[in-house]
Amino acid sequence: MCSSDEEKRVAIQQLAFCPSSGKLLVGGAGGHVTLFTFESESGERRVETSVMDFTACQEGFVWNGPEAMTVKSDVTWAGASYQPLCVAVANPPAACTALTACHSQL
Repeated sequence: MCSSDEEKRVAIQQLAFCPSSGKLLVGGAGGHVTLFTFESESGERRVETSVMDFTACQEGFVWNGPEAMTVKSDVTWAGASYQPLCVAVANPPAACTALTACHSQL
């Protein structure tokens, strides 16, 4: 069972949809952005993960808040539907406050 604080970190903050490509971006309160694509066939999928470390260029910076969220990188089986393609996780975690979905950039 999740605590209230853990549930708040997985809350959706922003959505952006590209009607040209059919791709969906979802930004969360825990500093994660997920790109979804529509898959018309069932199959095994692996979600690519990238950590954006904003503290690497800040000497002496100490983050006192919660740790960045972790993403399972197992291969999963999924039916035909919107499936996650990749996830970007911010470190330190900060809520996603804006998204845009442009066909040329996805």
